[in-house]
Amino acid sequence: MQPFTVLLVLLGLALRATAQEIATVPCDAVYPGKGYLVRLQVFNNQETDETRANMVFSFCQQEKGQERALFRDSVFSSNPSVDFEDFNNDGIKDILLQHYSDVRSNQGSYLYLVDTVTGRLKKIKGFEQIKNPLYIAADNLVSNTVMSGTNWSGFYQVQGDHVRDFGITIDGDDDKAREQALRKIRKRKDWVAPAAGQRQR
Repeated sequence: MQPFTVLLVLLGLALRATAQEIATVPCDAVYPGKGYLVRLQVFNNQETDETRANMVFSFCQQEKGQERALFRDSVFSSNPSVDFEDFNNDGIKDILLQHYSDVRSNQGSYLYLVDTVTGRLKKIKGFEQIKNPLYIAADNLVSNTVMSGTNWSGFYQVQGDHVRDFGITIDGDDDKAREQALRKIRKRKDWVAPAAGQRQR
């Protein structure tokens, strides 16, 4: 299933660094009946240091005419955009917030797991370092393909609130090597298999 993607192009590049820009993304199509929305508030659109926050990401809920913030995070984003895609096989779309894209369009994103029962988000530490992440539901893994002099792929897993790097890299276009890597990971003790009933999602 293709991720539900909302691309937000924030205007006003000529404004002073002190100016603020706010973009709002209604999430009714993603989380029906929940009243959720995402707000991206850029407070420094001239910041280029990716280690310094230039915006506030807010996950809010509107209910009975009132709005409350369920989660906030101050982060850096070079081109604020959000994608909605399930990254933990629970059938609920999680939130990817663009972090940084390099000259070869390798994009890293912050990952926030969404719990629609409690209305809570969980930020996954270090996920933004994975470029072009792709979730492999059958193995409960995250893979990627990084465009460089030689394209390559790595393998990761979301465990708790962090990412485990299995330390295996392959030629990004080698399907045989990819299957061999997956077989190795399935035998490892630090691999968490999909929960019962999730493997075929």
